[in-house]
Amino acid sequence: RKKKQMNTIRRKIEEGEFRRAGEMMVQTQLRSVQARDTVCQWLRAKHRKCEEMKQESRKLGEYLLPFLNRHVRLTQAESYLFFVALIDGGNQPEGSNRGIRILEGMLRSQIASPSEELGDYYMQRKDYYKAGMVYSICQVPDKMFDVLVHQECYQELANIIVDSSFFAIDVIRRILKLHARKDAIATAKCICDRERVSHKELVEIVEVLGLDTNQDPCEVIKEAHRRAFARPDQETKEDSFDDCK
Repeated sequence: RKKKQMNTIRRKIEEGEFRRAGEMMVQTQLRSVQARDTVCQWLRAKHRKCEEMKQESRKLGEYLLPFLNRHVRLTQAESYLFFVALIDGGNQPEGSNRGIRILEGMLRSQIASPSEELGDYYMQRKDYYKAGMVYSICQVPDKMFDVLVHQECYQELANIIVDSSFFAIDVIRRILKLHARKDAIATAKCICDRERVSHKELVEIVEVLGLDTNQDPCEVIKEAHRRAFARPDQETKEDSFDDCK
């Protein structure tokens, strides 16, 4: 009988009757976490298919309405779908903001769990905007930093580091490890511009970047930035001029 019920639920999902599938789960399989997570795997496959075909996927969230109406605490797999529904509702800016507020409220009430895994999925697809929203809501700063680097939002990254009292040196090390030296230099330059990081920490950053530690660290970082982002023709001219000195 259980197998027959699960087959019916799967058919409802394939037909796009997500809310009806959720109602059947609540009525028949609510106490089986394994069954609930199996259905979530089907829905995640549906989500991936929607993404590949550039179709809207927020309707998947209708499956969870019967659970939420009964104030059922969502499993990790169900939370993933809940995030999908509300993050993908961000086609309109107003919908996006409303979705984020709902998600934050659900996390506070512990109805849903943080879904960092969904952020990883969006990162793999290079959808950095959605990945950033997920990591921000789930409070995963390291991965949020990665998103900002991919988007080349170095000033915003520097602002977060300085204003939130993160250790700048740790972030620079992470960028050097996972991204490009050019990204680390650009971030370091924006940190310098804020003028709120100690001289000692700036010297450490210069050291990690492999730059000259015997001069003013900010000036050294700014010069490295100028060279890293100079046009090839401009760099060649200036280097040849330096050679003539």
